[in-house]
Amino acid sequence: MLDGIRGVAIALVVAFHAGIAPGGAIGVTIFFVLSGYLITGILIKPGILSRAGLGRFSVRRLLRLFPALAVVCAFCAVWGLVAVSGHARHLLFVEILTSLTYTQDFYLGHGRTTADFGYLGQTWSLSVEQQFYLIWPLLLIGIIRLTRSWRGRVAATLACALAISGWRAYLASRGLDAHVGLNIDAQGDALLVGCALALAMPHIAAPLGGRQRLLDIAAVAALVLIGAFGIVELNIHTPGRIGYLIIALSTAVLILRLLTHAGSATSRVIARVFSWPPLVWLGVISYSVYLWHPVIFKIAEDDVGVRSWPQKIASAPLLGVVILLVSWASYQWVERPFQRLRNQHVPDSGPSLSAVPEVALDDDAASSSQRPRSRRPQRPLRRRWRAILGRRTSAS
Repeated sequence: MLDGIRGVAIALVVAFHAGIAPGGAIGVTIFFVLSGYLITGILIKPGILSRAGLGRFSVRRLLRLFPALAVVCAFCAVWGLVAVSGHARHLLFVEILTSLTYTQDFYLGHGRTTADFGYLGQTWSLSVEQQFYLIWPLLLIGIIRLTRSWRGRVAATLACALAISGWRAYLASRGLDAHVGLNIDAQGDALLVGCALALAMPHIAAPLGGRQRLLDIAAVAALVLIGAFGIVELNIHTPGRIGYLIIALSTAVLILRLLTHAGSATSRVIARVFSWPPLVWLGVISYSVYLWHPVIFKIAEDDVGVRSWPQKIASAPLLGVVILLVSWASYQWVERPFQRLRNQHVPDSGPSLSAVPEVALDDDAASSSQRPRSRRPQRPLRRRWRAILGRRTSAS
């Protein structure tokens, strides 16, 4: 069902870039929440937050995301040499460089307005996520060591999200729209909301499973908010751009409803909608769709002449078919082979190699009598000397 959410998100993004509907930022925010949720679910597995585990995590992320990106960039490089000239070719190769180095957000996201998104402007969000993959594991280790319960970890994560939301409000008040919309320090709150949900999920899923009516009301409200914000882009027009955080929280509620036991008629309807096979299929190939659709739209605009709104509407079915075919080919022949390579040669997790993963995520559930009296474990050598001194005292 999470693939169904991906399908909705990518549909919003494609419709926005096609120029036929608003809501592209909503789709990206949904993607960010999903990414934060799934990545944190991986990181809290035993052994991942160790040096070797983080190395495996980084390699697996690279094999998952980079090959398809490299293919798109290679195509754009060839297209630039064949069909683009002058300053436009220079800009295209700058886009290729910043995309491959995951710095597209820095290139586009500064000041009040941004440059033309071009062929690869969509990779700004990939840059944000890649930077997040470097920062969040270290921040998570610190949060785990500084807090003693899952509630504390969730609260600390949400506090970081609120701090980013406040910073975004300040940037918006200064008119720095490009920075607000395209940089990790202004968009990271959606990722952190997903992270907080992943930290809380093992502890709240079962209790909330018995409160179906509350979950249903929350899920319906979340869907209404996502739909309303997607139609009129309230995330941009709300004071302080608080709409971004509202959409992130709504997405988290929707994920919670879909992954919690569906015992009511409303929950089953929602589950059916997000399990609809075409929507799920679109979600499965969503990464390739995300990479390829702006490239195809840009070629249609510059080389075919699809510029006006009526032309975009008329060409939408044909361009949609082309995007789906190219994306399906990318998924089948680029993404899947590297996923198999990743699963065969880079295991998801291994034995715990550090103390961090061994910190129980539900340690506040343990009784105080089960906890050690001292937080600092005694060293074996110290215990040995105490035993020797004890024997000498008794002998004397």
